[in-house]
Amino acid sequence: HFGLFDKNDVCIGATAVYHHADYADVARFVASYIRRPYRRKGLSDLYFKARLNWAKAYGYKKAIVSHGEGNPVSEQAIKKHGFTFTHSEPTVWPDGPINNKIFYE
Repeated sequence: HFGLFDKNDVCIGATAVYHHADYADVARFVASYIRRPYRRKGLSDLYFKARLNWAKAYGYKKAIVSHGEGNPVSEQAIKKHGFTFTHSEPTVWPDGPINNKIFYE
């Protein structure tokens, strides 16, 4: 897990990366969140750099990331960091809606 803090040491976001349960050489990027007042400032770059560096340091050959359909901000950030679309899957989200989860590697 990685936390993102402002200059006053207030947590303004978090993200995570973990070992993909089905593939020994794949890291899974998940759960990126930045509090609303801090969005659109390029801070997601820090998340991607931290997770990519972690994955490389631990010898992972591939990373997988996803977002919910209809989230162009996440899509743009993911593609900016060199990920390419692989597939989508229908998903029931914890808060109830059903739509596609879009995957990249």
